[in-house]
Amino acid sequence: MDWTNAEENWKHFSTKLKSRWGKLSDQNLALVAGKREALLTTLQKLYDMSPEEADKQVKSFEDHTKNFVPKPAV
Repeated sequence: MDWTNAEENWKHFSTKLKSRWGKLSDQNLALVAGKREALLTTLQKLYDMSPEEADKQVKSFEDHTKNFVPKPAV
């Protein structure tokens, strides 16, 4: 996953994030706004996980979505 691409297409990426981490609210995602570090911090708080576990889960998500290219708006 390319975080620059995520910032530019945040609406599409935030949908993927919400499907992976169901506790993420629209408000959480607005605060994250495509920033990896902000996502890590938010996940740690929402899921009461260690920084290492949050990083591990985000890396797994990145690997899973590395070829994700949002469809152009119609």
